[in-house]
Amino acid sequence: MERRSGIAGPCIVVAVALSAVIAATAQASPEIVSCYKTVKVEGVYKGHYKNKTCTEKASEEEVDLGGRANKYEFDAGEKWTVKGKTVKLVSAEVDVVCSKSAGSGTVLTPTQLSGVFRFNGCTERSSEPLPIGCNTYPESLEKDEINTRRLIGVIGEGAGGEVLVSFTRQAGTEPAPQESFAEFQCGGPVTSFNIYGTLSGRWTEAVNKTTKKGGIDFAVGTGEQALIEQFSNPISDELEEDPATLESTQSYKFADKYEMRQE
Repeated sequence: MERRSGIAGPCIVVAVALSAVIAATAQASPEIVSCYKTVKVEGVYKGHYKNKTCTEKASEEEVDLGGRANKYEFDAGEKWTVKGKTVKLVSAEVDVVCSKSAGSGTVLTPTQLSGVFRFNGCTERSSEPLPIGCNTYPESLEKDEINTRRLIGVIGEGAGGEVLVSFTRQAGTEPAPQESFAEFQCGGPVTSFNIYGTLSGRWTEAVNKTTKKGGIDFAVGTGEQALIEQFSNPISDELEEDPATLESTQSYKFADKYEMRQE
């Protein structure tokens, strides 16, 4: 059997270096701000952005030759780390609980961040007579550890105006919800699982506040729990799919101060 784990998504967190995503509303969407004003070079600016939040890009000509409006540069490449306690991944076929999580990543642009996550102490709780360990790599079956592939996170707004953070598999610089972002196997005889789709949670840190910290609450009914679990039917060997949910509270820390801005 083969299945993919949405567990990865949470920590994923995506931690906070999140990017601004244009919400499907008339008002301005929330965004992570870490933008600074550059200095003139031979009388002109050569920044890549034209506004204080680094969301309006300058033209290639302005960047190459210099201009008057492209005064700003986004502080990309900043690092973030994430940690959390219990992570629960539940579907009709599997019930996995991990005791803790950790991860790290990089801010890509004002609207995107990239990262990978690691979950430890992962066991399949519905197994009888005792829970069995779950691992991403067969050679590490004794570690009970699930690792995600590289994820990409964006921020947006929920129906109630709350800030949401959404994670999917990263393909180049774009989200790829149809590609697996976590795979793992449980026990022996080995059963494999694959999780893909989109996982989003509620931003728990105050907005419009300069800080190095943040948090995301992944819970059923909060944001979009659009995870799909794929596995092989043990009898027919055909691939089957079921919806899955993931619950976890993640805390993030950035190398420098950021502001989750929401107007």
